[in-house]
Amino acid sequence: MTCFTVKPYQKQDHFAQLGESSGKLGYVISGLLYMYLIKEDGGLFVKDFILPNQFVLAAFNPQQTNLASIGVLQDAVLLEAHYSKIQRLFEQDHRLAKMAKNDMEARLEKIYHRMESFVIMDSERRYRSFQQDFGGFENGIPQYIIASYLGVTPTQLSRIRKKIKNVDPLNIGK
Repeated sequence: MTCFTVKPYQKQDHFAQLGESSGKLGYVISGLLYMYLIKEDGGLFVKDFILPNQFVLAAFNPQQTNLASIGVLQDAVLLEAHYSKIQRLFEQDHRLAKMAKNDMEARLEKIYHRMESFVIMDSERRYRSFQQDFGGFENGIPQYIIASYLGVTPTQLSRIRKKIKNVDPLNIGK
C-alpha cells in the first residue's frame, strides 16, 4: 500500500475546499473532520462528520471539482492517496475494495437516516441521536457547528442541552 502517504492536519486545516479539484481520497487514522457548505445567506450547512476509521473524499469523480469543503475540527492524521491509485489498488486487492464499499454504504445509510430524522424527529431527539453517534467528540465541536448539523440555531441547541441536563442530570438517557 505504498500509494498512501501519512499526512497530519491541524485544527482548522482543510482536507478539501469546495470547487477545487484534488482527486484525493483519505482514510482517517485519528482526529475529526466535517463536511460543510456555505449557504447563499452566508450561513453554515454541516453535511456530516468524519470519524477515525472512515474514508473521506470530496468528490466521487476525481475529474470533478469538490462538492463540499472538508475541514478539520480536531488535529488529525490521515492516510492519503490519489483516487486513481486507489482504483488500481482496488483492482489488485478486492478486500480493500470491499472495505471501502462497506464504509460508503454504511455512510450512505447514515445520511438517509439523518435526512429522515428531520421529518420524524424533533430537535431534542436529533440531538440525542447526535450524542449517540458523536458523543465522544462533542466537546471538541463548536456549538454553532453542532447546531447547523441538527438544523437548529445555537440558542435552540443551548435550550435543548439545558432541558436534557435538567431532566436527566446524570445524562443517564444518552
